[in-house]
Amino acid sequence: MEKHKHNTDASVESTETNTLDAENTKKTSNTRKIIAGAAIIIVICAGAFGIFSFIRSLDYMRPVKDICSIYNSRETAPAKIFRLIYSGGDKKAYNSAYKIIANSDVYYQYIDSISTELEDYYRDNAASGGSDIKMKFDITGDKVKMDDSQLAIIYNEIEAKADYYQNIVNAIDNMGKDDVKNLADALGISHKRASTLCSIIRERCQSYLKFNVSKGYYITGRYVLYNKSGETAAKTEKLTLSVIKLNGSWYIYEGRNEGVALATGIDYIAYDDILWDIFTKYIQ
Repeated sequence: MEKHKHNTDASVESTETNTLDAENTKKTSNTRKIIAGAAIIIVICAGAFGIFSFIRSLDYMRPVKDICSIYNSRETAPAKIFRLIYSGGDKKAYNSAYKIIANSDVYYQYIDSISTELEDYYRDNAASGGSDIKMKFDITGDKVKMDDSQLAIIYNEIEAKADYYQNIVNAIDNMGKDDVKNLADALGISHKRASTLCSIIRERCQSYLKFNVSKGYYITGRYVLYNKSGETAAKTEKLTLSVIKLNGSWYIYEGRNEGVALATGIDYIAYDDILWDIFTKYIQ
């Protein structure tokens, strides 16, 4: 009886051992699956982060691409064009301002003429170079990151205009109801729109009184119009873009006007500043 009992106990122990071994094998298998799954997730996240970082690293070219997209989309709507020309806070300011003055008795002809001239420009280029013409900025040199001393020079150049911006802010702050009414009458817009226009100009100037320049690059190349065959239809002279990160947004500090002129065929769009025009003629 004792011997039989011993064998039974041994059988039980063997069964328990086999069960434990199976459970351990299952746990090990699950652990491996979890580790493998985690590894896959890490790889995917790392890849996504790498792609995201790469895209973010090219943000400095966004304002350049925006200018080229004017031509590439054959854009003729002035409001959309000015959204592409300007960056950051300027983009919002000019977009809002042009909506206000689009029907102004003073500026509506100026606005309308832009669309007509653009249509003519695109049509003439298509006739001479083909309908497939595209625009790009052809980089012919290295991208050089600005060092602290170069950023400081640009910062000081912007800061040197602080008095000018402050004078505009002060002038708008000192405007009374009659002054706003006179502006509205002069532009042929409502009193409310005139008041909003003053606020837009003031806010834009205010943004240049408290600002930071955190990054910058020098990029050498030229703006080019080209067709599918690779033939050049038109191009600017070789130039060096100065692209800076101002108040968290990328701006073309130098080299914007040449691109705008090639994209639109209209020199005055690049060089005219309608907000300053309104201030100097009707507010100052």
